[in-house]
Amino acid sequence: MDSGYIKIFRKFFEENELWKEKRVFSKAEAWLDLLVSVRYQKKPEKVLIGMKMLVVHRGESIKSLKTWAKRWGWKSANVWRFFDMLKNRDAIRTQNETVTLRVTLLNYNHYNPMPGETETPFETETERTRNGSETEVKTEEEGKERKEVKNIYGGHVFLTAGQHQKLTMRFGEKMTSDMIESMNLYADQIGPQKFKARYKCHYSTILNWQRMEEKKQNGHNASGKGNQKNGNIYTERDESDPGRGDFNVIED
Repeated sequence: MDSGYIKIFRKFFEENELWKEKRVFSKAEAWLDLLVSVRYQKKPEKVLIGMKMLVVHRGESIKSLKTWAKRWGWKSANVWRFFDMLKNRDAIRTQNETVTLRVTLLNYNHYNPMPGETETPFETETERTRNGSETEVKTEEEGKERKEVKNIYGGHVFLTAGQHQKLTMRFGEKMTSDMIESMNLYADQIGPQKFKARYKCHYSTILNWQRMEEKKQNGHNASGKGNQKNGNIYTERDESDPGRGDFNVIED
């Protein structure tokens, strides 16, 4: 049987002792848990986490990596790799909210339509492709063929999961996070619209800025110059020439 679907009562995932059994989740179980854990109601919900107010929309969740890891019996790193796989397959997108992680299920209405809506959760493969709203978790081959979705980091920086992974593998998690933070600070400095118009590919821009920074630091080391205070170097972009990748080193 290759068509149709079954209805599972939502309370099964909340109360049934078989589902609540303590275990290490498979990837399939984790995917099902994502589907039933995101917000179902159409009306957005305001949630206060620490001192930050977040708005959660239908098809979204704002659980941290640590929370997902605890639910599934996984390590946080495995949760992140799982999310990267889903992002590469156009199933979800993620956004760092500083205090937590926002996960959005793409085309959630196909999986869980609102009562009375005419759109059905299960269309044929031909219909989904024609309408440009693919809903199933893609195979790796299909995911590579489709354009990768870019995720937002810190408010202004857009990178695909693959680009973020390449930066992390090349520079390490801390340095990658610092470079993204510097780019976000620069966007705030010159204004989001000007930043968006000037820099089209943030991955290439980060690499270019880092090459120029390394070149400048090598020059400072060779001449014995360079300002550093308390082990931290604070940088700002050279506004005199928008096309250059230079940094000015300034003291705290």
